[in-house]
Amino acid sequence: MIGRSLHEYIFIRICIALVRYPVIPYAAVLTACLIGAKHGQPQPQNRWATAARWIVGLMVVEVAYAVLIWMPYRNNLKAAAKHPAPSSPDARQALFDRCMATVTDPEHYIRGWFLGADLTDIRRDNVREFLLWAFLDQAAGDRPGPESQEVDQYVAQIEVMLGRPFEPGRGPAKCLRLTLDDVETKYRSVWWYAIIALLDAATHMFLVAHGFQYYAQPKEETFAVFPPRVQQLISRRRSSTGLGYWYLPHERSDCSPVVFFHGIGIGLWIYIRFLADISAAKKHGKGRIGIIALEILPVSFRLTKPPLGKDAFLEQLTGIIDHHDWDRFVLTCHSYGSVLATHVLRCSELQARIPSAVLVDPVSILLHLPDVAYNFTRRQPKTANEWQLWYFASTDPGVAHCLGRYFFWRENAIWAEELAGLSESPIGIRETRSHAADERRNARRVTVCLSGQDLIVDSHAVASYLTEVGQRNDPAYVQGNEGKQGRRNVAASQARFKAELERQHGQGQSANSGIDVLWFPDHDHAQVFDSKRERRRIVDVVRGYCEE
Repeated sequence: MIGRSLHEYIFIRICIALVRYPVIPYAAVLTACLIGAKHGQPQPQNRWATAARWIVGLMVVEVAYAVLIWMPYRNNLKAAAKHPAPSSPDARQALFDRCMATVTDPEHYIRGWFLGADLTDIRRDNVREFLLWAFLDQAAGDRPGPESQEVDQYVAQIEVMLGRPFEPGRGPAKCLRLTLDDVETKYRSVWWYAIIALLDAATHMFLVAHGFQYYAQPKEETFAVFPPRVQQLISRRRSSTGLGYWYLPHERSDCSPVVFFHGIGIGLWIYIRFLADISAAKKHGKGRIGIIALEILPVSFRLTKPPLGKDAFLEQLTGIIDHHDWDRFVLTCHSYGSVLATHVLRCSELQARIPSAVLVDPVSILLHLPDVAYNFTRRQPKTANEWQLWYFASTDPGVAHCLGRYFFWRENAIWAEELAGLSESPIGIRETRSHAADERRNARRVTVCLSGQDLIVDSHAVASYLTEVGQRNDPAYVQGNEGKQGRRNVAASQARFKAELERQHGQGQSANSGIDVLWFPDHDHAQVFDSKRERRRIVDVVRGYCEE
């Protein structure tokens, strides 16, 4: 993730213009060629004409791509989401109560889900519409009688939290309903995907150089991905389940291997040094630590099939791990990968095989708060890093489709007790704090790495929730415009929270679950992987868990 300086802003806006509107560079270069051919010397005229023909050829390729690949793919994004089976009314009530128990600022919560609208514009029917989607996966027109009473009860509870009733009727405010709203995408040139293909090939070569072995998807899947992947055709190894991944053989019998899930971006490109540092044998004079790093192509800036459903993903992952005879492993993930980690930590077949986990910039903690959904899908960009996120991630067609039609927050959200292995509830609704001390010896070791300047995750709220430094009635933030990236403003309690983490050298721990928090106050989302010093801190934690 880039920074917020003026030169980075100019750079990213130019990059976006070139990729989003390729007609601009085509027209500019073609015009220059035509002028050069008309007014230049006789000999250079032929060169100008040749260059012009090349540009016309590139334009033909662009048009063919737009008509044959981009437009059909974009049309497929209009299909409605297939929501998971509804939970019982008791389970929904328990989940609602648990969510509201962690809402420290009810006004920010409601306004956040309504895209920052004033409370006067948010009326009772607006709130009902939001709650029907959030807890019942329904549109407003699908509301049956019994569930209407349930939603009315939720509305009444929110009114108590706010200390005021909602006005009757419907106001002008619009709520964010991720899986019901239209999927927003922006055009990107075929040459953007050519760059992706080059980086994909470079990633392949670097990982091979570090000793990784590539297990490709079946050959028939090669042309289900754009840009096509040459390594898919020439790979000597095939995944036993159909999910592509990188495998580094485990050479140490005295420690656990690692399973890694990457985040939204160019696949494993930004994680090469991180994975190499985890597995490093020369520095430690011992054998290498084994790694399985999955390829999650739907969130890797490619045009491909939709992501696997939860059950299919768990089945294929279990098959991969069993194929390599790993009976235990350290689970490591970044950003969107924490969603997959949530599914794994709830899987009865896999959770007992995970003695420890490391989550970097996780999006699945406090997912019921509006920050992640709003910051990633609805915020209007202003700074350089926001423009980078908006165009190259949020409006990427594969990413937007994945989030807009296959991202179900109730399945993806995880609670501290579940992370630490203190709760077996499939939706994280069982309260286990009173039993935490008795179950501590069976708890999972967990470290959550958070960036203080994260433009996606409300990292301060997540850290406060995990470490319980803040007080429930003393919110770490208040709504305002002074905070960075338009987030909630720094309040006095946040200052105390930051001071406490700094006093502990960027580390904190939950009194109930034992979760460690590794804090990077000056970094944005994913920037820890760019810093050798900060990356080393995370690697040391992962290797420490492996050696336990």
